[in-house]
Amino acid sequence: MNKKFSKILSIVTFSTLLLVGCGKEETDSTQSSQETEQTTNESEVVETSQTEVKENTENKGSELVNVNFEEITFKIPNTAEKLDVGEQQLPVAVYLLDATIGTSFNVVLEPLQQPLSLKEYIDLATASTGYEYQSNEYYTTNGIEWNEVVSLNNTPQGTMKLNQRTFMKDDQVYIFTYAGTPENYESNLQDFKNVIESVIVN
Repeated sequence: MNKKFSKILSIVTFSTLLLVGCGKEETDSTQSSQETEQTTNESEVVETSQTEVKENTENKGSELVNVNFEEITFKIPNTAEKLDVGEQQLPVAVYLLDATIGTSFNVVLEPLQQPLSLKEYIDLATASTGYEYQSNEYYTTNGIEWNEVVSLNNTPQGTMKLNQRTFMKDDQVYIFTYAGTPENYESNLQDFKNVIESVIVN
């Protein structure tokens, strides 16, 4: 898989990953994301410019950098490339973890349109995606209650395996999504887990 194709795949994956179902506004934002994907120049890559952290990841020994995103902080490998997805209706950041195989993750901030518990939100969101869900679990780490869903998403570009981690802060939902082909899913999964474990609410 060449680098250009893997960037295109990451952008297409991003456009299909937004959880849907809590109202018309969320559906509209997904449609807008899909339209943006068609116009985004796949060669536009923005280098990460976060503060370096003198730490190593367990599996690759690469340094980590701090990322500030909409009142939370998390750490990513310094080898991750931030993709330019243009203007979006919802705050989003998309990172390519491995250009050779196309593994990537994104984080989206979605405001709630009505009061919901995390379980209510997940039930609504997963009911409308059309994904094939393999697991759906709740857990707490670092004082944050998370949901983790693993699913398969069949797209015209091929099947993607997704790992989505979601938590709530007040009336906002943070959705982290890791994606890769089924055969490459495990390759950067630990990097994604490290990102999740590093999340701090500011």
